[in-house]
Amino acid sequence: MPCQSLLKAQVELDEFALAQGSLLLSFQYSMIDHYTNSSFLAKAIRHAKNADAHLYDTEPTLTEDQRQQRKRLWWCCILRDRIVALGVRRSIQITPNDFDFGQECLTAADFSEEMDKSRVYRADTKRLLVDIVALQCQLAVAVTPLAMASYPARDSSSQNMSLISQFIQAMARVEECKTELAVWARRSRTILTNRDSRDIPLSPVGVSDTQESVMLYIDMTHMYYLLVAYQLFDAYTRLTDCVRSARIALCHYSTSVLQMYKMFIDDYEPRLDDVKRDLEASTVRMADTVQSLIERGVARYLPLSM
Repeated sequence: MPCQSLLKAQVELDEFALAQGSLLLSFQYSMIDHYTNSSFLAKAIRHAKNADAHLYDTEPTLTEDQRQQRKRLWWCCILRDRIVALGVRRSIQITPNDFDFGQECLTAADFSEEMDKSRVYRADTKRLLVDIVALQCQLAVAVTPLAMASYPARDSSSQNMSLISQFIQAMARVEECKTELAVWARRSRTILTNRDSRDIPLSPVGVSDTQESVMLYIDMTHMYYLLVAYQLFDAYTRLTDCVRSARIALCHYSTSVLQMYKMFIDDYEPRLDDVKRDLEASTVRMADTVQSLIERGVARYLPLSM
């Protein structure tokens, strides 16, 4: 591909620009190489680190403008990392060992100086879009424990633990994932449930294009949340092999834990029934969301790694 050739030819040497380009290329999908998106994401993360993007909040030599640019780049890498992990079930590449997720993620304040300068969106529309991006960043942080538990990097640290210790650890992870998702859902409810298009501002020419932009990103965020729940269900069943590897992801993981440690759980059937009901409800909501996107003619804008 021409873009890949440009990267290999080292036409561009600026680490920041290389990170941006690699991040955009991570959105492509190849039927030949299914790991193309992860490969370019890895390159984007490497270039971003070389540009000190992950040190945006601690590097004293950065100007305020440089700090803001690096903060945006790094959180875009985090968002892409989590979406790829959930979409194609792979290990995350940015872990708590690489970055302190207790730091503030992107907020509306990071975009305050450009709210009125967009040539595409009105200020009120852009403010809604910024709020959605901020929610997605918060969701990326919330799903980190689940992503690490469901799709762990190869690590033998748990192999020396007793089975009961592994069970206790796995159940603790399930509860942590549930808590993180519940907190995020409460915080995001105002935006994600505000789905009445009458509340979304029209574009300057009175066309509903900006309405569709806002609704598309609201629905995408809602789908990411439902996908997390689905994964938690899957992980309760995949642990029949070993303890390895947001509402749907949560259901998958919970099921794997239940199945793996069935001998320790007195109320196994009731617990499994609860997870199944949650999975069914989340799947129906996911289908409704996709159907809504199709009916509005914007489903084609969804990323392939969704």
